Amino acid sequence: MQNEDSIREIATRAFCEVLREKSQDIAADIAHRLCPALASQPSPCDRTKELRDAAMLIVGSGTTAETLEALLSASSTITPNCGLLILRGTQATGWSCHGLAALDNFKRATLDCTRGIVQTVITAGTAATVQVSELDPVFTATLGLQSSAQVLLVPVLLKQKVAALIIALPREANDLPGLELLVQIAQLTLDLQAYRKLSCPDPVQRKPEAETATTTAVNVTVSRLVVPSPCESGTSTAVAPVLDEAHEKARRFAKLLVEEIKLYNQAKVSEGRSQGNLYSRLREDIEKSRAAYQKRYGESAKDVDFFTQELIRILTDNNPAMMGPEFPS
Repeated sequence: MQNEDSIREIATRAFCEVLREKSQDIAADIAHRLCPALASQPSPCDRTKELRDAAMLIVGSGTTAETLEALLSASSTITPNCGLLILRGTQATGWSCHGLAALDNFKRATLDCTRGIVQTVITAGTAATVQVSELDPVFTATLGLQSSAQVLLVPVLLKQKVAALIIALPREANDLPGLELLVQIAQLTLDLQAYRKLSCPDPVQRKPEAETATTTAVNVTVSRLVVPSPCESGTSTAVAPVLDEAHEKARRFAKLLVEEIKLYNQAKVSEGRSQGNLYSRLREDIEKSRAAYQKRYGESAKDVDFFTQELIRILTDNNPAMMGPEFPS
């Protein structure tokens, strides 16, 4: 009997040891399989930062077309497969897209807006999650969408009327609220642009196309000059350059980077301004952002240092002395 108890005890210990080792192996195997999938998913912090950067991109736009382009680009940070449709009468026509379909196919696609869920979305002005099978079959066939899939439809209002639709393939459950937030920011931006046009009905007077000049403010040779109205520049009559698309995008990106520095270092900015040593306090953040700017626009806008200009404008209110003696001019 004693031998039987001893054998049982030894067997139990051996079984527990084997089970523990096997459990560790199983856990390691599960972790090995899950890590690649988890690594591909952005953390909540990453998604929040993406959403903030996307919103700032929209706010920085200056025209209706730029706002819609920024909205679409921002939407692609939430779901990489999305497109923008412009309402024309009873149909919505493809304007541009990211990943949703071939661009040529998307631009020739038209969506019937007179019936079904699309009519409901437009009439109510509210977003919805829709089965592809509920949409116009000619439209979905043009885009190559699977009938079993779901899409998000988010209306974009201009002057309190639906003027466009965001269509997107959802990636996560919270994609729709994120898209709705970006659309609301775009709508506010469009309303502000419309208000500015009403307040300043003749914002610029263009000089002849053949006339050229070089501005020392940004050291860019431009093909046209514009004179801002008092609504835009107070009493100043200084000539401002019309930037090409590459330079304008570089300027906006620089502005975004510097505003991010200011947002996350408010105490350092305040202290640096009062002590006249902003650069030494923010050196690491500034140089990281400068490297990001150079990597993206160092070649396409190499004749203008927009990043330094935005540093001086945003952080010092155009008083470069606040940067301190260590600042590389």
